[in-house]
Amino acid sequence: MEAIRTLCQQRGHAFTATRRRVLRVLIEANAPLKAYAVLETIRQTQPNTAPTSVYRALEFLQTQGWAVRLNSISAYLYQAPGSPARCTFLVCETCSSVQVVHGAETGINWIDHARITGFVPASHSVEISGRCARCRMADSPRAT
Repeated sequence: MEAIRTLCQQRGHAFTATRRRVLRVLIEANAPLKAYAVLETIRQTQPNTAPTSVYRALEFLQTQGWAVRLNSISAYLYQAPGSPARCTFLVCETCSSVQVVHGAETGINWIDHARITGFVPASHSVEISGRCARCRMADSPRAT
């Protein structure tokens, strides 16, 4: 939190109470959360929190690189400052768990191709939807 507060100050942005609360909820969840789950968590201690303030805070955190929106499950995930810019999110369609794969080679062909064509990517992350090993194992027939 202190690192993010410092980065906000250096970038000329206010690290408002709502932004701090939303960030804390994402960090403590350690899993993807939908915006309304973030709102409900905050409303446990701040009952009058408006949905728009949470959405604005989530948008701010995204633009700063401290949260990512997983479009396939409409959920947000905390991303620590200094995380590698290129990553792939493996999103389970059954349980909504997310595995993050970091690496310089992740998505390099797509990003390089985009740049060659004159397209400037706003983010360097890719989502792959499927089923995680745990969910696949739960559905497999058990040996007797």
